[in-house]
Amino acid sequence: AILVSLLLLQLGLSEAAMLSPLFGSHPDDVSIYSVDTHFKCKDGSQRIPKSSINDDYCDCSDGSDEPGTSACSNGKFFCQNKGHKSKLIASSRVNDQVCDCCDGSDEYSPGSNCSDRCLEEGAEIRRGLVRQIELHEQGLHKRAAYVEQARAKKEELEKRKGELVGLIAAKDEELGGWSAKRDEVQKVRCENRIKRLKWMIIV
Repeated sequence: AILVSLLLLQLGLSEAAMLSPLFGSHPDDVSIYSVDTHFKCKDGSQRIPKSSINDDYCDCSDGSDEPGTSACSNGKFFCQNKGHKSKLIASSRVNDQVCDCCDGSDEYSPGSNCSDRCLEEGAEIRRGLVRQIELHEQGLHKRAAYVEQARAKKEELEKRKGELVGLIAAKDEELGGWSAKRDEVQKVRCENRIKRLKWMIIV
Protein backbone atom coordinates (compact mmCIF):
# COMPACT_ATOMS: atom_id res chain seq x y z
CA ALA A 1 0.00 0.00 0.00
CA ILE A 2 2.86 2.40 0.83
CA LEU A 3 4.62 1.65 -2.45
CA VAL A 4 1.43 2.27 -4.43
CA SER A 5 0.92 5.59 -2.64
CA LEU A 6 4.47 6.74 -3.47
CA LEU A 7 4.00 5.86 -7.13
CA LEU A 8 0.78 7.81 -7.24
CA LEU A 9 2.45 10.87 -5.76
CA GLN A 10 5.36 10.68 -8.19
CA LEU A 11 3.14 10.31 -11.24
CA GLY A 12 0.54 12.85 -10.10
CA LEU A 13 -2.27 10.43 -10.89
CA SER A 14 -5.41 9.67 -8.90
CA GLU A 15 -5.66 6.41 -7.02
CA ALA A 16 -8.47 5.15 -9.23
CA ALA A 17 -6.51 5.79 -12.42
CA MET A 18 -3.92 3.25 -11.29
CA LEU A 19 -6.37 0.50 -10.38
CA SER A 20 -6.82 -2.67 -12.37
CA PRO A 21 -10.42 -3.73 -13.08
CA LEU A 22 -9.68 -6.81 -10.96
CA PHE A 23 -8.47 -4.84 -7.96
CA GLY A 24 -10.67 -5.48 -4.92
CA SER A 25 -12.74 -8.14 -6.67
CA HIS A 26 -13.36 -11.62 -5.28
CA PRO A 27 -11.39 -14.43 -7.01
CA ASP A 28 -14.70 -16.07 -7.99
CA ASP A 29 -15.54 -12.94 -10.00
CA VAL A 30 -12.35 -12.76 -12.09
CA SER A 31 -14.17 -13.82 -15.25
CA ILE A 32 -16.78 -11.09 -14.73
CA TYR A 33 -14.17 -8.32 -14.66
CA SER A 34 -11.90 -9.82 -17.32
CA VAL A 35 -13.72 -8.13 -20.20
CA ASP A 36 -12.41 -6.63 -23.44
CA THR A 37 -14.63 -3.62 -23.92
CA HIS A 38 -17.74 -3.49 -21.75
CA PHE A 39 -18.70 -4.60 -18.25
CA LYS A 40 -22.19 -5.78 -17.33
CA CYS A 41 -23.31 -4.93 -13.81
CA LYS A 42 -23.89 -8.01 -11.68
CA ASP A 43 -27.57 -7.15 -11.30
CA GLY A 44 -27.87 -6.81 -15.09
CA SER A 45 -29.03 -3.21 -14.81
CA GLN A 46 -26.66 -1.83 -17.43
CA ARG A 47 -23.49 -2.21 -19.50
CA ILE A 48 -20.65 0.25 -19.03
CA PRO A 49 -17.23 0.69 -20.69
CA LYS A 50 -14.42 -1.34 -19.18
CA SER A 51 -12.69 1.93 -18.33
CA SER A 52 -15.53 2.72 -15.92
CA ILE A 53 -14.54 -0.15 -13.63
CA ASN A 54 -12.75 1.15 -10.53
CA ASP A 55 -12.85 4.76 -11.79
CA ASP A 56 -14.10 5.99 -8.41
CA TYR A 57 -17.58 6.69 -9.78
CA CYS A 58 -20.53 4.44 -8.96
CA ASP A 59 -22.27 3.43 -12.21
CA CYS A 60 -23.96 0.15 -11.18
CA SER A 61 -26.81 0.28 -8.67
CA ASP A 62 -25.41 -2.86 -6.98
CA GLY A 63 -21.93 -1.30 -6.68
CA SER A 64 -20.32 -4.10 -8.67
CA ASP A 65 -18.38 -1.71 -10.96
CA GLU A 66 -16.30 -0.37 -8.03
CA PRO A 67 -14.80 -3.39 -6.22
CA GLY A 68 -11.62 -1.48 -5.42
CA THR A 69 -12.88 1.98 -4.42
CA SER A 70 -15.28 3.50 -1.90
CA ALA A 71 -17.47 5.12 -4.58
CA CYS A 72 -20.37 2.69 -4.07
CA SER A 73 -21.73 2.52 -0.53
CA ASN A 74 -23.12 -0.98 -1.11
CA GLY A 75 -19.96 -2.41 -2.69
CA LYS A 76 -17.61 -5.06 -1.31
CA PHE A 77 -13.81 -5.04 -1.24
CA PHE A 78 -11.89 -8.32 -1.16
CA CYS A 79 -8.79 -8.51 1.06
CA GLN A 80 -6.46 -11.20 -0.24
CA ASN A 81 -4.43 -11.25 2.99
CA LYS A 82 -1.83 -13.75 1.78
CA GLY A 83 -0.43 -15.70 4.70
CA HIS A 84 -3.61 -15.15 6.69
CA LYS A 85 -7.36 -15.41 6.10
CA SER A 86 -8.91 -13.52 3.21
CA LYS A 87 -12.13 -11.57 3.83
CA LEU A 88 -14.66 -9.16 2.36
CA ILE A 89 -15.18 -5.70 3.80
CA ALA A 90 -17.61 -2.91 2.95
CA SER A 91 -16.32 -0.60 0.21
CA SER A 92 -16.96 2.33 2.54
CA ARG A 93 -13.96 1.14 4.55
CA VAL A 94 -11.58 1.56 1.60
CA ASN A 95 -9.19 4.51 2.09
CA ASP A 96 -10.80 5.51 5.38
CA GLN A 97 -7.41 5.72 7.11
CA VAL A 98 -8.12 2.50 9.00
CA CYS A 99 -6.14 -0.64 8.17
CA ASP A 100 -8.92 -3.22 7.79
CA CYS A 101 -7.02 -5.70 5.61
CA CYS A 102 -3.92 -7.16 7.23
CA ASP A 103 -2.09 -6.79 3.89
CA GLY A 104 -2.94 -3.06 3.84
CA SER A 105 -4.54 -3.29 0.39
CA ASP A 106 -7.64 -1.34 1.46
CA GLU A 107 -5.54 1.76 2.20
CA TYR A 108 -3.67 2.75 -0.95
CA SER A 109 -4.25 6.50 -1.00
CA PRO A 110 -1.22 8.83 -0.62
CA GLY A 111 -0.15 9.11 2.97
CA SER A 112 -1.51 5.78 4.12
CA ASN A 113 0.82 3.79 6.36
CA CYS A 114 -0.69 0.32 6.46
CA SER A 115 1.99 -2.35 6.41
CA ASP A 116 1.53 -6.00 5.52
CA ARG A 117 1.14 -7.81 8.83
CA CYS A 118 -0.63 -10.92 7.51
CA LEU A 119 2.22 -13.36 8.15
CA GLU A 120 2.56 -12.14 11.72
CA GLU A 121 -1.18 -12.25 12.42
CA GLY A 122 -1.50 -15.58 10.61
CA ALA A 123 1.31 -17.05 12.71
CA GLU A 124 -0.39 -15.82 15.87
CA ILE A 125 -3.69 -17.37 14.81
CA ARG A 126 -1.94 -20.63 13.97
CA ARG A 127 -0.26 -20.67 17.37
CA GLY A 128 -3.67 -20.17 18.95
CA LEU A 129 -5.11 -23.04 16.92
CA VAL A 130 -2.20 -25.30 17.85
CA ARG A 131 -2.80 -24.45 21.51
CA GLN A 132 -6.50 -25.26 21.13
CA ILE A 133 -5.61 -28.60 19.54
CA GLU A 134 -3.19 -29.35 22.39
CA LEU A 135 -5.84 -28.51 24.99
CA HIS A 136 -8.34 -30.66 23.12
CA GLU A 137 -5.91 -33.59 23.08
CA GLN A 138 -5.22 -33.12 26.78
CA GLY A 139 -8.96 -33.19 27.38
CA LEU A 140 -9.26 -36.41 25.38
CA HIS A 141 -6.44 -38.00 27.41
CA LYS A 142 -8.12 -36.98 30.67
CA ARG A 143 -11.43 -38.33 29.43
CA ALA A 144 -9.78 -41.62 28.47
CA ALA A 145 -8.25 -41.79 31.96
CA TYR A 146 -11.65 -41.13 33.57
CA VAL A 147 -13.24 -43.80 31.38
CA GLU A 148 -10.55 -46.30 32.39
CA GLN A 149 -11.02 -45.43 36.07
CA ALA A 150 -14.77 -45.85 35.71
CA ARG A 151 -14.30 -49.21 34.00
CA ALA A 152 -11.97 -50.42 36.75
CA LYS A 153 -14.40 -49.19 39.42
CA LYS A 154 -17.28 -50.97 37.70
CA GLU A 155 -15.29 -54.22 37.61
CA GLU A 156 -14.47 -53.81 41.29
CA LEU A 157 -18.14 -53.25 42.16
CA GLU A 158 -19.23 -56.22 40.04
CA LYS A 159 -16.70 -58.40 41.84
CA ARG A 160 -17.87 -57.13 45.22
CA LYS A 161 -21.47 -57.75 44.19
CA GLY A 162 -20.62 -61.35 43.31
CA GLU A 163 -18.92 -61.81 46.69
CA LEU A 164 -21.95 -60.40 48.53
CA VAL A 165 -24.34 -62.62 46.57
CA GLY A 166 -22.25 -65.66 47.54
CA LEU A 167 -22.12 -64.54 51.16
CA ILE A 168 -25.89 -64.05 51.27
CA ALA A 169 -26.43 -67.50 49.77
CA ALA A 170 -24.12 -69.04 52.36
CA LYS A 171 -25.94 -67.25 55.18
CA ASP A 172 -29.31 -68.36 53.80
CA GLU A 173 -28.05 -71.95 53.73
CA GLU A 174 -26.71 -71.61 57.26
CA LEU A 175 -29.99 -70.14 58.49
CA GLY A 176 -31.86 -72.94 56.72
CA GLY A 177 -29.82 -75.49 58.72
CA TRP A 178 -30.54 -73.73 62.01
CA SER A 179 -34.23 -73.56 61.15
CA ALA A 180 -34.31 -77.32 60.57
CA LYS A 181 -32.56 -77.95 63.88
CA ARG A 182 -35.00 -75.60 65.63
CA ASP A 183 -37.96 -77.40 64.16
CA GLU A 184 -36.53 -80.74 65.26
CA VAL A 185 -35.95 -79.49 68.81
CA GLN A 186 -39.49 -78.09 69.00
CA LYS A 187 -40.87 -81.39 67.72
CA VAL A 188 -39.00 -83.35 70.38
CA ARG A 189 -40.19 -80.96 73.09
CA CYS A 190 -43.78 -81.28 71.95
CA GLU A 191 -43.53 -85.07 71.96
CA ASN A 192 -42.04 -85.07 75.45
CA ARG A 193 -44.73 -82.71 76.71
CA ILE A 194 -47.44 -84.95 75.30
CA LYS A 195 -45.87 -88.00 76.96
CA ARG A 196 -45.82 -86.20 80.33
CA LEU A 197 -49.44 -85.16 79.99
CA LYS A 198 -50.45 -88.75 79.13
CA TRP A 199 -48.52 -90.05 82.13
CA MET A 200 -50.18 -87.53 84.45
CA ILE A 201 -53.60 -88.55 83.18
CA ILE A 202 -52.88 -92.22 83.76
CA VAL A 203 -51.58 -91.59 87.26
